[in-house]
Amino acid sequence: MAGTAEIPDDRRQRGRHHRLVERGKQQAEEHCEEHEIHPAAVNHAVSRRTRSQLDSQSTTALTRLVFRHDWEPDNISRVEPSNPVVRRFVAALNAGDRPAFFAVLTSDATMSDDGSERDLKEWTEREIFSSHGHMNVESEAADGQSLIAAYSNSTWGEMRTAWRFELSGDQIARFETGQA
Repeated sequence: MAGTAEIPDDRRQRGRHHRLVERGKQQAEEHCEEHEIHPAAVNHAVSRRTRSQLDSQSTTALTRLVFRHDWEPDNISRVEPSNPVVRRFVAALNAGDRPAFFAVLTSDATMSDDGSERDLKEWTEREIFSSHGHMNVESEAADGQSLIAAYSNSTWGEMRTAWRFELSGDQIARFETGQA
């Protein structure tokens, strides 16, 4: 046909993959609302378990896989932080609870990401709250003030991260995070 270009197979495949992911995300969001599941669990499940299966399963089967209520991430042993202040931080982050999250921080708290100082409110909005951030703690050190965690959000997917906390009484004065 004149005026039309042949679309290479790999571009066609990527387009199909993108459409399946978007359809799966839409079904996932509807399922979250219906069953009161935190969206971060969906993001984690999609990023960990289903990327390789998108081409071989329908979105209905994909949604069923993602939303088994007994689902646990592969190869992640959950550790509850032993430090009560850090435990409150992780719980608030995972719940997407802004008031609880900021209550655990001092009013002048600071943070860095991959060694660069960041604006705390801007960074947390972008990397945690608007992108459904979720942290699965794998290990801890330094009396629970240093964590290794699988962190996921809807912007970046999942990555292994290190978190270090400086406390001031029963609040966090500073945290540093970055890829581990």
